[in-house]
Amino acid sequence: MTWSSLDEFFDYINNRVEYVILRNWEAYPFTNLLNNQDDIDILCRDKKDFINTIEAVPLHHDRNRGNYYINIGDQKIRIDIRHIGDGYYCREWEEEILKNRILDVRGFYILNSEIYGFSLLYHALIQKPQFSSLYYKKLNIMFGNKKRNEIEFLYLLKEYMDKKHFYVDYPLDKAVFLNMTNIRTGKLKINRDLKKQLFRKIFRVYNRISRLYGKIIR
Repeated sequence: MTWSSLDEFFDYINNRVEYVILRNWEAYPFTNLLNNQDDIDILCRDKKDFINTIEAVPLHHDRNRGNYYINIGDQKIRIDIRHIGDGYYCREWEEEILKNRILDVRGFYILNSEIYGFSLLYHALIQKPQFSSLYYKKLNIMFGNKKRNEIEFLYLLKEYMDKKHFYVDYPLDKAVFLNMTNIRTGKLKINRDLKKQLFRKIFRVYNRISRLYGKIIR
C-alpha cells in the first residue's frame, strides 16, 4: 500500500486503528524522514492489527523488533511500532498514554502535555546510554526552565512513576536500551520479571568468567 503523503496516511489510519505518536511531532512534516535520518515513533494497541492495516514492512526477522517502513510516494518512511504489553513502557503507562491521546490540529494523535513530558524524560534517561544535550535543553523548557541536572531529573521521574505506580519493564525488543545506572541511581521500581532476566544475565556472565578463570589456572 502506498500513500501520496503523510497527511493521507494519517487520514487513512485515524478511524481504523488506535495509535499515538510518542514524540517529536513538533517537527512535522518530518523532513528528516525523507533522508532516512529519523523515524516516526508510534504506540498502538494491537501491533498485528496495526501492521496489517498499514501493510508495514519489517526491517528485521525478529518479530519483537519494532522497526518497519511504509511507502509514502516513492519514499520508504521508517516507523518504530510499539504496542500495549511490549515493555517499552510498563503496560499501565502505555494504557494511560493511549487513553489520554489528543487529536492534533494537523491530523494525527499525540500525547497530552504531562504524559509527553514524563514519557520523554523516561526515554531520555532510561532508554538512552547518555542524557543528550538535545533532550536536556528540551526537557528543561518543558519542565519550567529550572535548569535541573540529570540527578534532579531522575528524582522527578521517580516521584511521578511512584505516584502513578509505574515501573521499569522488560522490553520485548532487545534493541531497546535500558540504562541500569540511572535505574539504580533513581531507585526506580522494576518489574519482577526484569529482575529475573537481569539475574540470569549476571549469572551467565559469572559462569563465563568462572570458566575462563578455570582455564587460566590449569
